[in-house]
Amino acid sequence: MAPLRLHKLNAAFIVRVLGVVVLGGALLWYGIFQARFFLAGPVISLESPTLTLQADRTVTIAGTAQNITEIRLNGKEINTDAEGAFAESLVLPTGYTIMTLRAKDRYGRTVSLTKELIYQPTS
Repeated sequence: MAPLRLHKLNAAFIVRVLGVVVLGGALLWYGIFQARFFLAGPVISLESPTLTLQADRTVTIAGTAQNITEIRLNGKEINTDAEGAFAESLVLPTGYTIMTLRAKDRYGRTVSLTKELIYQPTS
């Protein structure tokens, strides 16, 4: 009977160890999953304008931003919707303009995107 008892003890020990390993693995996976925003940092994607040379004085700056707490267009704070999409109008002076989007996440990291625009009125 002693060998059977030893076998049951080992089986219970193995089940406990496997339970601890599975629980530890699940906690590690959850921690990495939640850290994805911290690891990725802020991201800006610009959808428009696509061309550098503009025929219209007013251009719409549109795109998406992820993992941000604030976003600014040439220093002015702009708003995003729940999915991170933004659209803001910009009036261009005649000639060459540099547009800068700067986003910041909750950890203070920033990312910026610069686009050169040229407004050339038609004669």
